Amino acid sequence: MSNKLSPRNNTEPHQPIKSENSDKKTCENCYAEVTGAYCAQCGQEVESTLKYFWTVVLHLLDDIFSFDSRASRTLVPLLSKPGFLTQQYFLGHRVQYVPPLRLYLFVSIIFFLSLKLFTNVGSQNLVNAKVHHQTQQALENKIKALSTDPAAVTKNQLVIEKLETLLADLTVSNKYMVRDLTNQLAELTLKELEQNATLNDVDYQKVEALKAQLEKAKSGVNIDAELTDFSISNSIEGKMSLPFLSPEANKKFDQYAKTFESKVRNQLVEDPKKLLTLALDKAPQLMFVLLPVFALLLKILYLFSNRLYLEHLTVALHSHSFIFLSILIIELLSVLSEKVNFYALEYINVGLMIWLPAYLYLMQKRIYQQSHLVTVVKYLITSSLYLLLIVFTGLIAFVWGAMTL
Repeated sequence: MSNKLSPRNNTEPHQPIKSENSDKKTCENCYAEVTGAYCAQCGQEVESTLKYFWTVVLHLLDDIFSFDSRASRTLVPLLSKPGFLTQQYFLGHRVQYVPPLRLYLFVSIIFFLSLKLFTNVGSQNLVNAKVHHQTQQALENKIKALSTDPAAVTKNQLVIEKLETLLADLTVSNKYMVRDLTNQLAELTLKELEQNATLNDVDYQKVEALKAQLEKAKSGVNIDAELTDFSISNSIEGKMSLPFLSPEANKKFDQYAKTFESKVRNQLVEDPKKLLTLALDKAPQLMFVLLPVFALLLKILYLFSNRLYLEHLTVALHSHSFIFLSILIIELLSVLSEKVNFYALEYINVGLMIWLPAYLYLMQKRIYQQSHLVTVVKYLITSSLYLLLIVFTGLIAFVWGAMTL
């Protein structure tokens, strides 16, 4: 009897059997001879997944974005041909286009990242940043003008000191409320100096009110009751309770609600943009959960269309990819039009805003092949229910984000 162990009983790791033909490959899992990218016996991919990190990243980018030509073949019809990609996917013409899920993931990641960039949340949005910068420049120019004439420096000293204080509050303070109140007060002060006359009664009362609020904000006095209106309660006593909870549980629930309310109020005073940042951080996950819900809505509305749920999910993936990509382009053109003052871009933006709902209607019409009247009714129902879902999702994102404060 031979002592030589058979390959099946050998405890040493098996080594791939090399083929006599060096051009042929052997599967590392079952050692069968492989002629393609996948093993015909066990289905394992021949190419090893253990590679250098950057090689994996480049392969991932190539899979998602397909730099050869799949990207252009996908993005152009996605924007210009309603329902085309979905119909091609249903017909089995898939290899030349980016798959729906990959397309959605890539577009949504870019969309939410750019959304935070465009709104510049966490500090100030682009609109406020531009307004504050203009006010800052106006204050600096006015201080310089008043300080240029040596004979008038002493006369204007008090005015210069007031403008310098406003400038410091506008540029140095890390409190959103202080900056916003300072900007309003600075604009009225500069208006008074430019007109070289006293303010009218309305502006004067506004200045006095702004001064009082600004002093409170700068000194740290809680002014949220005056400047914010946020409360959580469902009873006349101002408490939060649920009918199915016990008295002790409702007491804890109300305490938690009051703590949450206090955090949100304080953040609204300090920097409300942070709440938007936190909500946007949660939005991608919630939107991904919303996709199957939207597909279920389509399944119910088109119950007798003989389409599978996954087909409705494909419609949801393509329509959301289009929506995100269109909004992204609109945001880019809006920023670009502000930079170059090219008014034609604004007309393009208006066209895109009109095209967005029209595209979704045409997509619904071409995919489900129903009459215009039926499609209009179902489109209005879909849009209305979806807007409610978006509002509900936004509320969840706000609460979820604020809970992390």
